Amino acid sequence: MLQHELEMASLKTSLNVRRFSVFVFIVFVTILWILKGFPNPFKRYTLRSTTDRFLAIEREIKRMKRKLEDKSRIMELENYTKLAQYATPKVVLGYTTFFGQKPWKWLPNSDVFNHWEGIKCPYFQCRLTYDNKEYTKADAVLFHAFEMPGTFALSNLAKYRPKNQKWIYFALENPDNNPRAVGLDNYFHWKINYRRDSDVFAPYGYYYPFSNKAEGEQYHSEINTGQKDKFVLWTVSHCDLPREDYVRKLLKYIKIDIYGACAGNVGSKPAPGKCIYNAKECDVLKKRYKFQLALENSNCVDYITEKYWKAIDLGIVPVVLGGSGYGKEIAIPGSFIDVMQFKTVKDLADYLTYLDKNDAEYRQYFEWRKTYRAVGSAPWSCTLCAALNIHTKTKAIPNLAEYWSSKKQCGVRDSKIREILARESRRI
Repeated sequence: MLQHELEMASLKTSLNVRRFSVFVFIVFVTILWILKGFPNPFKRYTLRSTTDRFLAIEREIKRMKRKLEDKSRIMELENYTKLAQYATPKVVLGYTTFFGQKPWKWLPNSDVFNHWEGIKCPYFQCRLTYDNKEYTKADAVLFHAFEMPGTFALSNLAKYRPKNQKWIYFALENPDNNPRAVGLDNYFHWKINYRRDSDVFAPYGYYYPFSNKAEGEQYHSEINTGQKDKFVLWTVSHCDLPREDYVRKLLKYIKIDIYGACAGNVGSKPAPGKCIYNAKECDVLKKRYKFQLALENSNCVDYITEKYWKAIDLGIVPVVLGGSGYGKEIAIPGSFIDVMQFKTVKDLADYLTYLDKNDAEYRQYFEWRKTYRAVGSAPWSCTLCAALNIHTKTKAIPNLAEYWSSKKQCGVRDSKIREILARESRRI
């Protein structure tokens, strides 16, 4: 009996020791987590940094930081984040209308401004307002280039500008389709537009890489080439432009279904029916085509519009012609066919015909979907908010008129287009 009690006492002591060891371990781990992980919000965001969308935002913020940060006051992004915890959110004022809209229809409030592709902007949050009475409170003021106030009004407004306020020249359209920037030098601090050298990048579309192979395979599988029973499509509304010369010659070799007002200009009849932009019925029709002509109305630096991105979204291979070189910083590698890569118009026609008859080769133009996802916009608002929370250069842009000059920034590939057309004429 005594021996049994001694064995039971020994067992209880052993269990107590184990429990105490587990308790000590849990306390130790908890203290370590608190000391090293809990108080730092940057670490909290790092835990989410495995998401592809977060990484896309972070890349744009870091690119902006390299471009705009005051080199004499460089800090790690983590340190800027800590400072922002105790500061009042920066205020962004939409001063002008956006094609007559105020608030801007597609950017109505702070919640939309502080989100991109379903996730909240990391690191920093800003407050968006359209109340011009808050002008002196604003940290940044957005001016839509198409509705820019006159220089007299800007001069008067500048008299009341707070010392650290940033004026932003916001342009989604190219210089050919915007008022000239003459007289605007030394007013604005940052540029937001579709060009890759802009301070904050805001193109017509955007893409980022997948890290999850299965997700990429799913995105790729959405393309069904078996439903494509039509060849080439062109939807066009702006007529009497140089691109018509190319289409006129291309029609000599292949059939092109033309929807819109310009079919007669190229010696063709309009395709039967209507294809109204963004209408569901039109999108269903477009998906039946293998190729869409994505010919820009202006050949300006880096200018790639919804003509390319809409085709990408609908699972059509865009045949592109524009002022951009269509490099990987602007367009998705392997997703398009560039007119400029063919010496003659017939060469392009022959290649499209070849792809039409060889499905395996045609499907190669969708392989990018295993690696990248295309979305409707870049995370420019997240990037802008981040810019307002770092030490940036204070000097205004001295040469905005030159930077946004139609003469210098547009027509950049026109001579090559003329060479192709001349070569085609000699061939015939």
